[in-house]
Amino acid sequence: MTGPLLSPSSPPAGPPDPARVYLDRLATGSRASVTSALRLAARLLFGNNCRPPERFAWGALTYADTARLRAELVKRFAPATCNRVLSAVRGVLREAWRLDLMSGNAHAKAASVESVRLTGLVRGRVLGIHEIARLARACADDDSPAGVRDGACVALLFGAGLRRAEAVSVDVDDFSSVRGSLCVRRGKGGRGRVVFVGAGGVGAVEAWLSVRGRAPGP
Repeated sequence: MTGPLLSPSSPPAGPPDPARVYLDRLATGSRASVTSALRLAARLLFGNNCRPPERFAWGALTYADTARLRAELVKRFAPATCNRVLSAVRGVLREAWRLDLMSGNAHAKAASVESVRLTGLVRGRVLGIHEIARLARACADDDSPAGVRDGACVALLFGAGLRRAEAVSVDVDDFSSVRGSLCVRRGKGGRGRVVFVGAGGVGAVEAWLSVRGRAPGP
């Protein structure tokens, strides 16, 4: 059992921090990306000498500020990056309103800045089945531990449909060779799920575990 968050002798808390409240609500895997987005927003708004996101007066932002931020983002970055930053700022503005650091009217105006439309083709593409087979073959032809490891990575990414962040978060205890399943504990949005990797995937992961060992851990 943990102790209380505050003791009767605790000094009065400082002003509430909407950025910290927002970051604490996110899944662990998302915090670094959102923190980076907020730092970029603060730097574009007020220059390189701006305070870090946790000390920035987000509740003082107006629609003029967020519109200017959007314009600066569009000039410098791809639409996906622009929208990631704008989404992070909207999240902090929502917490600033909830913490009574800005009025509902001020929040509605500042957060109403439009997202950036995606134009053209999205970067990246779907790999063809023959390309994936070549990747698996290249791993199989590599007798080093790295080749066995990479074969397991390909099997999980392709066979089980894992995202990159999910694949690097897998622990030994999440895998069941008997059921051919994998428990994804830190999926998108912090939600977990169970996926099945198929016979080929089970064999690839088992081959890696025979090299790595079965001690608990990543």
